This record gives sequence, structure tokens and C-alpha cells, in this order.
Amino acid sequence: MGALFGNLSFAQCANDEENNQCSSNGKSSLKDAERTYLNYYEDFGNIVRAIDKLNRIIEQNPKDAEAMTLLSRVWLTYGDVVAKDRDEKLVAYEKGRDIAKRAIELSPNDPDAHFWYTANMGRWGQTRGVLRSLFLVPQVKEQLDLILAINPNYVPALDVYGMLYYELPGFLGGNLELSERYIRQAIGLDPHLTVSRVDLARVLIKRKKYEEARSELNRVLEEKEPKLYADWYVKDRKEAVELIANINGKK
Repeated sequence: MGALFGNLSFAQCANDEENNQCSSNGKSSLKDAERTYLNYYEDFGNIVRAIDKLNRIIEQNPKDAEAMTLLSRVWLTYGDVVAKDRDEKLVAYEKGRDIAKRAIELSPNDPDAHFWYTANMGRWGQTRGVLRSLFLVPQVKEQLDLILAINPNYVPALDVYGMLYYELPGFLGGNLELSERYIRQAIGLDPHLTVSRVDLARVLIKRKKYEEARSELNRVLEEKEPKLYADWYVKDRKEAVELIANINGKK
């Protein structure tokens, strides 16, 4: 994927006889779709354009698991920043989950496919409400464990594990100390992944460690080399500013 959550290699062609030409075309098309998506901070319409491009790639090659995985990621972003209401968000996350499931069927050992499946499933649950989506927790944990079994240093899975322990009520396994530990491990592996610093700040605020939270949030605002510029520009900076305002005057 180039900028975040592991490196996606590009689509392979189903027809071996045309492998070289098709591989070249597939790489070019997928790179183009990814480039369009990664520029969504300039124009949210780029998210829809990326979806259209990826759907065309998959229509031409129904076994292109990598295009499906990228499409799953794009649908998650659509739900986050384009969808206008709860129902539209749920539909976007369902589409992201379902296309990632197809990618997993084609490439069961690809941690990226498993991650975007899990991310969309988790966001769908968050949108419905934590208590209404508790039935998803075992599935999320199973997927995160599988990802970390494939790659113990898969940073996004560590971050999501941390946020899972943050969001769950204590009587259902929530644990802020464990949450902080997972997210700090993620930051140690990738200090430029700004969403992890925002997540860590949320945990620190809940633990009433306000000065530490401010430090993390200021690092987000001052970041010069964010792992994913678009997400930093559109989401992480905004959330950092809002959280700093929320804890203004607290020590």
C-alpha cells in the first residue's frame, strides 16, 4: 500500500501466457488507483474515483486480491470522511468488510487483507455502538491474533488491539494499562503513524495523564513526516486539536 499498514504488492494476472504484459498493466492501474486515493486530502471526490478504478480492475481480474484489499481500505475511508450519516457509514463499512473477505479467500496469509477486514468490521461495530456490537469482539480478537501470528510487528494490529482494550468496559475485559502498552509498542515500531499517537492520547486522558497526552498531541501537530499524509491532514490533526481543547486547564 506504500504509505500505511504494510506494503501491498500489486495485482497478478490470471492468464500466465500474458503474465508480463498483464503484470505491467496491473501494476500501473493499481498504482494509479492508489495514487488517486492517497490524494483524497485534496479532493474527497478522489475517494469515489479510486473506488471506480479499483472496481474496474477487479472486473477485469476477479482474482486480484490486492486490488480488493486496497478497495476495502478505500471503503473504510469513504465511511470515515465522505458518508453523510450513520446508515451510509454502515453501508460503506459493510462493503469494505465484504470485499476484504473475498481477498482473504484468495490470499489467506495476507495480513493486509485480514487487517482491512477487521478494521471495517470494527468500525461498523463502533458506528452501531459498542454495547450493541459486543458479539463482534471475539471475531476481532481472532483476526488480530491471526495477523500478529503472521507478522508480530504488524503496527496497525497492535494499535487496534490497544483501542479494543480502551473501548471495552472494564467488566468485559477493558484494560487501560494493557491498551497503553499495545499502542506504545505500535509507536515504538512506527513513530510517524500519527493515528497511534492520537489513540495513545485518548488512553492517557482516560488515565488522567493530561501532560503526557498533550505531549503526544503536540507531536501529532508538529509531525513533519506523517506515515500517511492524507489521514494526518484530514483526520489526525483535527482530532489532536479537539482533544487538546477538551483537556485545556487539566493537570
